[in-house]
Amino acid sequence: MTTLYHDRSGEPRTHALILGVGEYRHLIGHPTGPRLANPMDLGQLTSPPHSARRMADWFFEELQNPDAPLGSIEILVSPAMPYALPPRARFPLAGGGPSMPVEAATMANIKDAFERWVDRCDEREENVAIFFFSGHGLARETQVLLAEDFGENVRRPFENSLDCDMMHLGMARIRARTQCFFVDACRNVPREVLGIDLEGWKPLGGNDVRVPGGRDAPILRATVHNDSAYALAHQPTYFTEALIRALDGLGAHKQGLRPWSIRTSRLGEAVKLLVERKDEANRFRQRCEPDGPTLGHIIHVLEDGRRPVVPIRLGCYPKEATREAEFYLRSSQVSGLTYGRRPKPGVWEEMVLAGTYFEAVFHSGIYENVLWDDVWIQPPMYDDVVSVKSVRTKP
Repeated sequence: MTTLYHDRSGEPRTHALILGVGEYRHLIGHPTGPRLANPMDLGQLTSPPHSARRMADWFFEELQNPDAPLGSIEILVSPAMPYALPPRARFPLAGGGPSMPVEAATMANIKDAFERWVDRCDEREENVAIFFFSGHGLARETQVLLAEDFGENVRRPFENSLDCDMMHLGMARIRARTQCFFVDACRNVPREVLGIDLEGWKPLGGNDVRVPGGRDAPILRATVHNDSAYALAHQPTYFTEALIRALDGLGAHKQGLRPWSIRTSRLGEAVKLLVERKDEANRFRQRCEPDGPTLGHIIHVLEDGRRPVVPIRLGCYPKEATREAEFYLRSSQVSGLTYGRRPKPGVWEEMVLAGTYFEAVFHSGIYENVLWDDVWIQPPMYDDVVSVKSVRTKP
């Protein structure tokens, strides 16, 4: 049992189940095995444990939901290792100390943790259920997520796995009306899986697969069908990094005088855009896929009037005018808040507080000056091209 935190007040709460599977006993590269006869080119992973711990840190340090504060965190990580409380944690560990051991993400442990999580989520409709998985995934008609001991039964290798889509449908019977599923796994369809008997590829959450109604239950998948997800070794995955950035503010929305908040209806698109921007920088191909019903419920609020810091990218058309441009943004809301860049090659990239600005572009006398009023910069990013006109020929 690895319950890092549990509030027993009985009030509406946010309950998280976090699974990070990097060690696979029966796949390629494990030192002891025995190895599955047909491992489908699947081996050991280094990123999922880091992704799982990063998610747990975020819940301890950042989660703010006045309607459903943090209620519990269940976590399983393979290989099993201790979890250390992060420096800015708002809540104590269940064990009371600075760290506590974390159990391995075997199928038996996943089932036990899942039942504890479901029982808590089922206590009240106002609860928020968060499911996070990072590890190996495969797909056929649905997406399957692999536990540490996947392949233990050579005749039924999928016995130690869970069907993500069936789990999502089965969770329709749970009282919590806000449910978020973050699935950080590949969705490749190996040729070998097409001929495998999928006995044992069963849902958690029961066999109730009625069409969900009246619940806010998005699934955010790290990649599209029959494609891969990526990471640098021994670091959180690109998907997890994007998810954390979106939760920290780049998935935020502001309505009227209310604080900036993260809503289910906007989070998926923000993560998708952030992963695509990462794609541009690293030249890999990964496309997230938001799925499932969304009603726009709040899952996190930026505290104390904090505004998100938004990445901007600004250039000119024609493209050659960009190197001659002097850009600036002057806040319409905060006196003295100005961002700018002197003329130089390349688009202007900056991190800017969300809000309304005056935008100006000056072009060294070669192009007409441009001034825009009421430029609204909001998450997840601001990307624009300013059309300018030449006033003379450059010598």
